[in-house]
Amino acid sequence: MRAVTRTLALAGVGSVMALAMLAIPASASTPRTVVHHSSTSSVVGAAKGKFKSAINDTLIAGYFGTPSAGILSDTSTFTAPSFTCANATDVEDFAVGPYVYDSTGYEDAASDIQSVCESGAPYYSISAYTSSGGNNYVFNVNAGDVISATISENASTGQTTAVTTDLTTGYTVTSSQANGADGHSDTFLSEGELTYFPDVPTFTTITQSNCLINGVPLKGAGLTLYNLKGGHYVQVKTDPAKGSTLESVFKKNT
Repeated sequence: MRAVTRTLALAGVGSVMALAMLAIPASASTPRTVVHHSSTSSVVGAAKGKFKSAINDTLIAGYFGTPSAGILSDTSTFTAPSFTCANATDVEDFAVGPYVYDSTGYEDAASDIQSVCESGAPYYSISAYTSSGGNNYVFNVNAGDVISATISENASTGQTTAVTTDLTTGYTVTSSQANGADGHSDTFLSEGELTYFPDVPTFTTITQSNCLINGVPLKGAGLTLYNLKGGHYVQVKTDPAKGSTLESVFKKNT
C-alpha cells in the first residue's frame, strides 16, 4: 500500500481526508517517494496494506473500528505540522487523515497529508485516493497550511469520494470510484496517523479538529484507540478524543 517511488505529477487546482505527510522539486521528473495508496507491492509490505487482520499499534496512532451505522463520511481538519528528519540515510513518513477499508480489510479510500523524509530531505504532499480512482497528489504544501480531509460515500449510489484541500493555498485533489469498484463493501475506518517505516519524522503535537464519523464526533463513534509503538516503547501517543478533537504527541524513535 505504501512507499512507491514514482515520478512527480501535479494535479491542477480544483481538479475535481489522510498519515502524514513542500516545496516542489526542481525537476518535475525527479522521483520522490509517495508513501501508500498503491495497488502494487512495495518495500514495506503487501499490496495496499491489509488491515482487517493486520491493524495494530505498529502501524497507526489514532482510532480504528467499524461504525454501527456503516460508513457514509469521515472528516478531519488540521494544520500541516513542522517536522524534522530523524535520520539522514533512510525513508520516514507519517500520514495524517481519515482512511476507509473494505470488508476484506484493504484500504479503499484515503484523504491525507504526508510528511516524508528521504535521506534527510523533508517533503510534504496532500493526496486523495480511492482503490479504482487512483492516487492524486500535489507537493504544493508548507508547514502551517490548514488542511481539510474528507471521505464520503453516497448512500444511494455507493460512490466513494476522497477530497483533500489545502485551505491556505486553495489546492485541491480528489479521487472517486463507483459502488463496488473493488468487489467488497466498505466496513472499517480509521482516523489518525499511519506509518510503515521504523522511524517517523520528528514533530511535537498534531491536532485534528472536526473529526466526524457519519457526522458524529470521534469520541462517540465507538472506535478503538491505538498508540503507535516501536518495539516496547510508544513512538506517537494518541490522547483520548475530546469531542471531535484528536491530538497525537511525538514521543521518540528507536
